[in-house]
Amino acid sequence: MDGLYFTQDNGKTLRIYRADKSEKSKSGNKLVLLGKESLFFTEAPAQARENCDLSIVLGRIAPGKESLAVQIGLYEKKQKKTVSRSYNFSLPYERNYELRIAVEAGFELSGIAFKPDNQDVSVLGIGYKKSFSGLERQDSLLKTDYTSAKNLAASSGKSIILNNKKSVTASVFAKIVDAGLLKITGQDGSGGFSARLEDGKSLYVPASLLSSSVIVEAEGGIAEAYVVDDAKPALADLHSLLWMEPGGQGRRYFRWSELPDTLVIVFDDYDYQDEYLKRLAFFAEKPGFRGRVAMDAEIAGLHGWNAHDYSPETLAGFFNKAAPGILNKSELELKELLKSNGILVQKGNTLAAGHGALISIALESTSSLRRLFMDHEASHGLYFQDADYRKLAARLWAAQSPAARRFWRIHLAWRRYDITDQGLCINEHQSYLVQQGASNTRVYLESVADRLAEAYPERAEAIMEDAELAILEAEEAIRQFNLFLKGKYGLSAGNFGKGKREK
Repeated sequence: MDGLYFTQDNGKTLRIYRADKSEKSKSGNKLVLLGKESLFFTEAPAQARENCDLSIVLGRIAPGKESLAVQIGLYEKKQKKTVSRSYNFSLPYERNYELRIAVEAGFELSGIAFKPDNQDVSVLGIGYKKSFSGLERQDSLLKTDYTSAKNLAASSGKSIILNNKKSVTASVFAKIVDAGLLKITGQDGSGGFSARLEDGKSLYVPASLLSSSVIVEAEGGIAEAYVVDDAKPALADLHSLLWMEPGGQGRRYFRWSELPDTLVIVFDDYDYQDEYLKRLAFFAEKPGFRGRVAMDAEIAGLHGWNAHDYSPETLAGFFNKAAPGILNKSELELKELLKSNGILVQKGNTLAAGHGALISIALESTSSLRRLFMDHEASHGLYFQDADYRKLAARLWAAQSPAARRFWRIHLAWRRYDITDQGLCINEHQSYLVQQGASNTRVYLESVADRLAEAYPERAEAIMEDAELAILEAEEAIRQFNLFLKGKYGLSAGNFGKGKREK
């Protein structure tokens, strides 16, 4: 009709006619359904070359009811006179809809019957598209497949079943309407993850950590739920990664859903992590090594870190300074990975800083340490990418009393950081504060003070005196960090992820 065509999966188009074979319509590039059954045919059968979806885009002509019900019947080439497949969609309110119906390779569509529930709607587009499972909202358009629409209607909008694409680059995404518990679990009882979220908040879980069929349930209703795959490392809530098991590959790659330019590497063990990052740790932060690329023999008997974080600037500096032949196979692999994710940018013969950050943990860590390390490294990733957070961290470091600063400098030196680098001190100060919840600040720093007093017995009395004031100031600093984290990201100290394991 006047510009409305059926788009095939090979990009070619077929004209759409009314059942009476008329072509002209005052409606322009759309088919108007005036609250009653309407029948349309394609000029020739439209064959699907592969398994895909029949996509039908509908738009409301008037606001109408809060919900929309529409019956859709499909005519196939082999059955021209009768509907071969029928679907009843019952949909929550939205201005426009994209309805998806799964069809198999070889399916030949010859006609479509529409029957809206006494509402005037228009057909804005019809064609074959890649398969989609779930519920997605974008710019006043609700996209859903038939199975998901049925699940949603049957559960009063609180449950949906997704076909999970178990790819290393895919994630299951769910967003809730009202505050409450969200659960993403395997339909086969294999478990999954849950999170208690505020109004309108969401959760990403890597598809590889879930079964092939996933149930999404939300106490406050589901606003969106679908599988997203943009051919990059899977988006992940950081705490959903804490329950992983060693995977045989030695390392797996993800992106932090809150700051998607953050590359997260989860290693099976510390030794494997060292192959990639130990030399980098000495270049970035270790006294006596910072700023130069050490030879293997120099650091063979020394400890790197149990978890890591690096900015694009540090990474570019490391790889640019590395002499030919000094880097091992894993470090060279890392360089290419960083380039492919935009953290490093090739400019002629050198590498320039791109955007984002790199953080890592190892599954060899105990469950409690995994969480501590993940939140510690996540705060560094945030520090590298958020200028306002860096300003806050610098202000709180500068506001310390001489006693508190002495305590922190001794603390960081004891941990083998190069304390001549003030930027490093500022960054580590904020990270050691926000790696655990605010209520644990005093207990944590008191334990640090005890360990420092034991390590430096000649200064034990002075350390304990400085510690009390440092703790009081740290509790105020945590309050200010939490105000920032909560206001901008919905996070808090010790809670840089939301997901909890559901068995």
